[in-house]
Amino acid sequence: MRLLIALALPSAVLAFSVPERNVELLSPTNATQLKAVFFSGDPWLVQCGSTEDLAAAAVAKGLSVHEVVELALPKLSPVARVGLLDCTKRLPSGKSTRDRFKLDAGIEPTLLMAANGQNPVQLTPSMLAKHGLGTVLFPSPRQLSTALTALVRSRSEKKALSFTKSEHLHQHCLKRKYCALVLMPREISPQSDSARTLHKLLHEFRAVAFGTVNAA
Repeated sequence: MRLLIALALPSAVLAFSVPERNVELLSPTNATQLKAVFFSGDPWLVQCGSTEDLAAAAVAKGLSVHEVVELALPKLSPVARVGLLDCTKRLPSGKSTRDRFKLDAGIEPTLLMAANGQNPVQLTPSMLAKHGLGTVLFPSPRQLSTALTALVRSRSEKKALSFTKSEHLHQHCLKRKYCALVLMPREISPQSDSARTLHKLLHEFRAVAFGTVNAA
């Protein structure tokens, strides 16, 4: 959805569109909502905000997210949903989000990424450095937003791991809460019907880990 804004000037009428900021306000007391955010498998980028941030964002979505997140929003929206949460307030479990996920509040902004059934993880500067900032001496907010988008896109991508060792099978499949193991009679082509079916299942069941084993 895009918002249309018209400016009436003495000699002309100018019209231009502004993309709506897709930031969702999250409630620390809504257990159902937070379960969907952190454990459904759907990709989410969550920024920890103060009570004042949330109040301002309720008036204008996206107003109180960090500048880097705001710049990244147009490219993040097809990849992951973005939420704003007061991480200091107690969850229904009794712990705060900061305590629950052992967040380092000294890193600003405090960003949490959840996707594909993996444990939520805090995004750190070292992670961004692996996505385009390694050689930038004085990164600008726009450069940071590009790296943030690349990082979120990478963590949101769902793949089926190919298991060739039993220890990898135990670590990445059997120890997961949900895992689907696909036995292949041979290596499959990415263009085959089997590959397309597997790709569809990967994104339909994001909380499930998928792996393949060449039975031959």
